[in-house]
Amino acid sequence: MPLRFSAAHNCMLFSGDTWELASSNADASLLSLLEQHARHLLVSVQEPDSVARGVERLLRDRGPSRSLPEVAKALGLSERTLQRRLAEEGVVFADLAASVREDLARRLLTDRTVAIAEIAYLLGFSDQSSFTRWFKRRTAQTPAAFRAAHRSGPTAAERH
Repeated sequence: MPLRFSAAHNCMLFSGDTWELASSNADASLLSLLEQHARHLLVSVQEPDSVARGVERLLRDRGPSRSLPEVAKALGLSERTLQRRLAEEGVVFADLAASVREDLARRLLTDRTVAIAEIAYLLGFSDQSSFTRWFKRRTAQTPAAFRAAHRSGPTAAERH
């Protein structure tokens, strides 16, 4: 199929035979993470949508450090309307953003191939020590202690 620009959707089509091909570069830990993400997406599509769910999805897809004005703009709402609709659902934006950030942190920390400093960057922290302090306040343990308790696969250093 030819490449088309300015199309209504972005997509790639593969034949069934292509999907059945084995990959010589298969990564079990990445597969696990992607399957978990796919299950999350499936649940979000099947459940009735809410503003809070839309905000959560946006924060997961575009990064949990997005501000309320950025999220409101992305959803096509004013800041005040977004705050009001979240309040109607009993949700506070800051709490939802922190919850998404913590969930992503926990998931990323179980993948030992991702350095803690990289996780801090991905989650929008200025440095690893800021992330460590925040994570310890939220979970009562350091990222390294959480990672040690939730081993899954080799570390970045062990892979190289």
